[in-house]
Amino acid sequence: MLPLCIVLVAVLVSGCVLSKRGSLARRARRLHSEYSGSMERQDFSAAVATLRQLDSLAPGNPSVHYSLACALAKAGEHEQAITALQASATCGFDLWQHATQDPDLESIRGDDRVADTMGIVKENGKRTAEAMNDPYQAVEGGGCIFASSARVIVAYYARKRKQLRKHGSLLGPWPTHATDWRYLRRQIDSLREYIDGNPDAKDVPNAYLAMVKAFADLHQPVGFSGLANPGTAARMKAVVEEFETECPDSPLLPTARYMFLDAEHQAAVVQLWSTDTKDPDAWAQLSRQFGERFVSLADESVGRKTEGLALCKALHLGFTRDKPVVQEELVARLRARMKQDRDVRRQAWRDAKVPLLQELGTPEFEVTDTDGKTRRLQDYRGKLLVLDFWATWCGPCLAELPEMKKVYDQFHGQGVHFLGIALENKRKLGPDAFMAWCQAHAVGWPQIYEGRGWRHQLARKFHIRAVPTVIFIDAEGKVAGEGRAHSAEHWIRKELGLPPPECCTSGNATDNPAGGPVSNSQPPKNGSESR
Repeated sequence: MLPLCIVLVAVLVSGCVLSKRGSLARRARRLHSEYSGSMERQDFSAAVATLRQLDSLAPGNPSVHYSLACALAKAGEHEQAITALQASATCGFDLWQHATQDPDLESIRGDDRVADTMGIVKENGKRTAEAMNDPYQAVEGGGCIFASSARVIVAYYARKRKQLRKHGSLLGPWPTHATDWRYLRRQIDSLREYIDGNPDAKDVPNAYLAMVKAFADLHQPVGFSGLANPGTAARMKAVVEEFETECPDSPLLPTARYMFLDAEHQAAVVQLWSTDTKDPDAWAQLSRQFGERFVSLADESVGRKTEGLALCKALHLGFTRDKPVVQEELVARLRARMKQDRDVRRQAWRDAKVPLLQELGTPEFEVTDTDGKTRRLQDYRGKLLVLDFWATWCGPCLAELPEMKKVYDQFHGQGVHFLGIALENKRKLGPDAFMAWCQAHAVGWPQIYEGRGWRHQLARKFHIRAVPTVIFIDAEGKVAGEGRAHSAEHWIRKELGLPPPECCTSGNATDNPAGGPVSNSQPPKNGSESR
């Protein structure tokens, strides 16, 4: 009976701990919701008070300190805002690029202490980046669970990660990146022990695929969005090769190959991006090399989901842009898979938007700008049109605003027209306030404001999933490409027969080179804006 008693006591103690933590999590989520509501109403004093409660509940949390700095800066409490920002850096806040572009911190950005603090945040980011070289190795192993099937192992760690995503960033000084990495490493190690201990089990292929998926997840831990890295790609390669040797006839094998190829491509992008971004031939060669490999994988997976996913990646790389017959064939195959699989359809509009819109035709639109003038697609026939999808709450959008102004000032009188598509929420920034903002910041091109955020009709028509995004429409009314503010000048100059700008960072004027690193604001799952 003694062992049973010990087990019962352990269960009761564990239950009490989980219950207490669950109660804290619910209270933290309530406070966080109150804080968000206060910021929406621009009641910054209430937001500060709520965040101080959250800080007492979760001391040492870098995200709470950072949010407090933003609220205090908006409230005009600049000294306290700087102190809170310094505390966030001390606690490990590492989103340096976001912090340097956050409009909420604009009022204190000129202070020397803020510059010093941003240096600390940048160093924190560098340490995270170093760990990102091989996150599996960056955390300790051990703690494997023994289960009767691969499904049980995956479900166990899925619950752990779901709990972490639910309230991990709200309670205490949680090292959410490392915690997520630790869960994933333990899942991988547990699956490895399961395969070694049950080599003849029917679900061994599922275990291999789950290992590959866990490695694919390692480069996107909680609270971070990064790219696959050489260390993770190399570990994935070993698992896929073993999978091919042990289960050569498994129908799951193409999915594992696709995940590895995607990770290998992104790892190659990271390596090239860190060494030389100015050689257009290098980017073109990388795109061609991996584009052909994705097509080969699609050819090996005809009729399966993997075919559609691989075609999305191949078209995204743009290596068929100068081969219209080949591109037309690939798009036709992709459209067939899109009709049969929702995941492929979602991936296609994210990765292969331009070739799809070129095949299906530019979406017609008739909208009214903030000056009351009607804007129709047919009105721009014979002219070049730049559609700029952006928002005032988007840090990267504001960072690119000076460059977009420069391009507009230089070309808007030469047969080039610009339309701003503002993904604003009227509850946060009404139409009058938006027009006042544009006037104050000298945004001179027409703006299409609906106050519906990501549900803006043009954002839906053009399948926009991140801002800033710029869509280029040529004189024939066809979608010519997609890019950012820096690529607008490249495209316009090419269409007007002008030489490229002196400072050319890529050989691809209308797309991010080879899918390289970018910083965009993306809609969360509920479709509302995020700061």
